[in-house]
Amino acid sequence: MSVLQAKNLCKSFKNSSFTQEVLKGIDFEIEQGDFILITGASGSGKTTLLNCLSGLDTITSGEVLINGQNLATITSKEMSNLRKNHIGFVFQAYNLLPNLTLYENVEIASIIASKFNKDKILELLTKFNLIDFKNHFPEQVSGGMQQRCAIVRALINDPDIIFADEPTGNLDSKSSVEVMETFQKLHSEFNKTIVMVTHSLDNLKYGNRHIQIVDGKVIKDERLNNA
Repeated sequence: MSVLQAKNLCKSFKNSSFTQEVLKGIDFEIEQGDFILITGASGSGKTTLLNCLSGLDTITSGEVLINGQNLATITSKEMSNLRKNHIGFVFQAYNLLPNLTLYENVEIASIIASKFNKDKILELLTKFNLIDFKNHFPEQVSGGMQQRCAIVRALINDPDIIFADEPTGNLDSKSSVEVMETFQKLHSEFNKTIVMVTHSLDNLKYGNRHIQIVDGKVIKDERLNNA
């Protein structure tokens, strides 16, 4: 079942003197349970693509549909509902609130979506080896632990799809492996659909589909043979 469709997706940035085409007619579908890794050189458009697919940025032309909802035509209230209940985000810089504990960072996401469930929060923190640090503030734990907390926060409202932008970009090699194994667990045990932009080709071994972007166009869309 398709959870996301991009149809002739184009994105340009304009100023008074010129127009820069960043995405040039992107077409693909994302199926339930896909773990997609999007790669490309710096400036290829991969992060812009992720932002357009997730509704963080508007597109210039074409269509993006999540669960059949066209992001260009839904109301702001419908978009807010989509983000709270159907989409999870994981960013390179973690984006945890520094004045809240790890537990509270997850808790606030569930409260905003009116899905607060203390037992579920504690269960997920336990499953992802964070329970002993639930009362720590972000600055008191490692970058890898902060990113795992951000993943739990993205998961807490049971979204249909999780978008991740360079989630290992700020991490050392050991923490990077731990974070990618966490995403692998989301995919295999929680059956989550994941769309990840990554700079590292080593991360391809964790997913089941690879999309390569060059100059704003898809030049490769292949299934991976990972177990």
